[in-house]
Amino acid sequence: MSGPATRPAEVRVAVCQVLCIDGDREGNFRRIEYALQRARDGRADIACLPESVVLGWENPEAHELAGPIPGPDTDRLAGMARCYGLMICAGLDEKEGDRLYDSAVIIDRSGRLRHRHRKINVLPELMDPPYATGRPEDIRAVETDFGRIGLMICADTFSEDHVRRMRDQHPDLVLIPYGWAAATSEWPAHARKLEQLVCGLAAA
Repeated sequence: MSGPATRPAEVRVAVCQVLCIDGDREGNFRRIEYALQRARDGRADIACLPESVVLGWENPEAHELAGPIPGPDTDRLAGMARCYGLMICAGLDEKEGDRLYDSAVIIDRSGRLRHRHRKINVLPELMDPPYATGRPEDIRAVETDFGRIGLMICADTFSEDHVRRMRDQHPDLVLIPYGWAAATSEWPAHARKLEQLVCGLAAA
């Protein structure tokens, strides 16, 4: 583990907006890899992928298609991290027993799984059966080559308590995969709401 003295003065983060088709694991991984190639070519250090990028957000099929973390999906991402020399943050559906979690991971450039976060504010009205919920007390940041990095997911940031818990971890950077969906009629105003939310979180 690198100490603070060896951290780079500047970190480049690629925000990888990937088209994710529900249940299309292979196609989604192809699009993920293309995005990682672009991130590497743009000299990024970290690539941040969306929420539920492999199986699709709020996709009921994930109850059958999702696997464990660590597992095959994180193994594939680990191989890509090593191949492209990138730290990867990705939202993944995670199955543990009969529970499905909306999770996110940080995988370092060597392919090591450094952190997993399970979404807490899962919006249960959007899927039946809904995602299982993570625990607020598990909100944390981890030391990496690029500083102390925190991890949350989308609607977790709607809670002032969750944001406070993360702030109390004193992160240098917080990565937050979003699945920001709305009816077509609500765009582009919906996008501006997300921009305002993220800017407000950064200032907090």
